Amino acid sequence: MKRVPETQNAIEDKSGVKDLLNLLSEEIAAINNGDLDRVVELFDKKANLFAKLETASTEIETQIN
Repeated sequence: MKRVPETQNAIEDKSGVKDLLNLLSEEIAAINNGDLDRVVELFDKKANLFAKLETASTEIETQIN
């Protein structure tokens, strides 16, 4: 198993990357199961996570460099 540096973990946790990845996995599963109502339910949460990620992107770029 590949170890992720602590700095990278902090970036992911603060930016919401892990939450977004989990939500996208849930959304894909819902689509595969034909549960489009669930996809609609997840839309607002996904939009909020994308906004959070966009806000954090400047800080992420700084920490990566």
